[in-house]
Amino acid sequence: GILRPAQRDLAQNLFELASQRASEFSVPVHRVTSFYVGQDKAEALRIARRQRSSVAPVTDPQSQRLLGYVRVVDLVLDAATTLQARSVRPLIEVRPDEPHIAALTRLQSAREELAKLINKQGQVVGFLYAEELTNPLLRTG
Repeated sequence: GILRPAQRDLAQNLFELASQRASEFSVPVHRVTSFYVGQDKAEALRIARRQRSSVAPVTDPQSQRLLGYVRVVDLVLDAATTLQARSVRPLIEVRPDEPHIAALTRLQSAREELAKLINKQGQVVGFLYAEELTNPLLRTG
């Protein structure tokens, strides 16, 4: 009787997720389309729309090195016709065994929407979307 139904659902979901690892919520690298610096903005926006994505990783076209990520809204607001390096945001590093709540807290504290999942060898093995970490908390009974 102390908590309202929505508060009870949130608390229950929080306890259920406390023991789950971040890797359980990640998207493997091979399933994520990356943009690249200098890419035609209209093309990038078409891809984002088709994939219903609000963020995307960004790589360097020459080295294929991961630079960070871009928010689609920033692309829309930028007057440039190509994806500019100034639009690239940093990617937080998360370990696969890091708890779900810890990863979400780090993303929210940094005000970022995408993190890279790094294995023990320092390789990127997946991506964590803040939205995908938040949604399980908000599901109802």
